[in-house]
Amino acid sequence: MEKLTIILLLVSAIGANAASFPFILNNLLRVDCGLTGDTTETYNNQSWFPDTFFINPGKTTHITSSPDVPQVMTTLRYFPNEEDKNCYRLPLTNTQKFTFRAGFYYGNYDGKSQPPVFDLSLGGQPWATVNSSTTADVPVFQELIYAPRNDNISVCLTGRKEYGSATPFISSLEATYLDEHETDNRTVYGMMRNGTAYHLVARLNFGVMIKS
Repeated sequence: MEKLTIILLLVSAIGANAASFPFILNNLLRVDCGLTGDTTETYNNQSWFPDTFFINPGKTTHITSSPDVPQVMTTLRYFPNEEDKNCYRLPLTNTQKFTFRAGFYYGNYDGKSQPPVFDLSLGGQPWATVNSSTTADVPVFQELIYAPRNDNISVCLTGRKEYGSATPFISSLEATYLDEHETDNRTVYGMMRNGTAYHLVARLNFGVMIKS
């Protein structure tokens, strides 16, 4: 069977400047959070869509980063209404499984030197608590594999005032379709049912050969 081609069509506008817009993608969706305009950007031969087609609330900004930080991390969307649940709506199918990856690069964009802590949820269920201060001046990523219950998946951010600075923000959001050979019933992913998720805790390379 050929790989699934996802055809994403937003029928209604999201936000004042977002018209109906078709997305024809091969197996993945990459969103550059905070990117302005209505056209894609290409970084390292990868196409990224602006997030204005998937969310309305929040404010955007651009930050200056070091050469070691990916270019997609130089824009972000932040949400001053900390206690509100601010959600991206991703028009994906519930007949497939996806790897979701969210990226966060604080970069002292607000000049406060107070990296926030906030909650991240997917499909109405807790995903992770994002602590953007844990890695100083490098991006933080959260990743999981999820079998959606419904079409139009929600990825939401909510502040946590008990940690002081709690303004949620996000730099990038990706959803990648798992190929059918990875979701065969004989594999660990194939045994997943709708509404279940595997959360990445660590990625290790055991048995790697070290060249002398």
